[in-house]
Amino acid sequence: MTIHCKPTSQPRLSFLVVGFLATVISATAAVSIINPAGNIIDWDDGTQWSTGLEPNASDDVLINQQKTANVTTTGNQALSALVGNTIGNWNPSYLNVKSGGGLTLGSLTLANVNAGADEGIVNIETGGSLINTGDLVINSAGTLNVSGGAYTSTNSGARVVSTGGGVINVSSGSFIAQGSAATHLLTLRTSVNITGGVFDLSGGQVIFGNSPTVTITGDAATVTMDRLNTTAAGRDGTIQYIFNASGISTIAADASFVNLDQLTILIDGSAYAGGPGTFTLITASNISNDFSTSNLTVTGLGDEGTGWNWLADMDGSGGDSLAIQVVPEPSVVAIYFGLFALGLVSWRRRSLK
Repeated sequence: MTIHCKPTSQPRLSFLVVGFLATVISATAAVSIINPAGNIIDWDDGTQWSTGLEPNASDDVLINQQKTANVTTTGNQALSALVGNTIGNWNPSYLNVKSGGGLTLGSLTLANVNAGADEGIVNIETGGSLINTGDLVINSAGTLNVSGGAYTSTNSGARVVSTGGGVINVSSGSFIAQGSAATHLLTLRTSVNITGGVFDLSGGQVIFGNSPTVTITGDAATVTMDRLNTTAAGRDGTIQYIFNASGISTIAADASFVNLDQLTILIDGSAYAGGPGTFTLITASNISNDFSTSNLTVTGLGDEGTGWNWLADMDGSGGDSLAIQVVPEPSVVAIYFGLFALGLVSWRRRSLK
């Protein structure tokens, strides 16, 4: 008698279940630093990560409290990175992109949304490069410092350049997030401090959200914000210019239109040590005639013999600009004229002898 046995499918099912679970775990588990708090690791040292491997393009990376990851080589990547994944006032977490280091991320978040002060800090140092193909979220405990390196957003089309209550500091190097059409809205929802380097939001249409403040200190920076448009509701924001001893940097918005009706401009000339001169704040081919001087506050000019005039060319004829002109006070001019006249009289007396 021949007995035919039907092959069982249980082993195959077991393998399928195991494979499915492995897929779920790998899709949801994050990669974190396993070193004790306070230690510093190299990003490309797989032994320091929870998976035992260097993060790759499919990994969500967590840099928890008191942990620091240094990027010193090129070709590093991750699907996302959260720097400062803590709640409460812990010591900061750092991601440092150093000279010769290159990192590409699908998105970057600085500080847990419920974190305490100074929880997530990213430093892009001279010779370092961080490329972000997705969102940049800087929560209130987060700081992005560009000090000689390059931050580049390659997310195409309209996008949020940055969001959250944190801050971007650019002292040298470059922060670049460009559009390629006038309809590409580049939304800035994070305050920015610029003291040097390049801050480039060109090619699209820059709008504000969450009332950010862009502070430009001194005259060492190159700033581009094409088609700056504060017209619609909720697009208000502040641009603050702080003079150094010699002047301020200009915002180039050289595009088809600029609308400034909800923009506030603050000017602090306290540190200015030069003489009379004209300093351009914003230049564009067409500035709509909608900026009101009721939204302008000037401090620090008018002291020590200087005053100021407001110059606005907003006729849309090309080469439009907003500028402030530093001028001698009338009393100082009178003193100078009196001294000149006295010198002239003295010269005449000497010449008649």
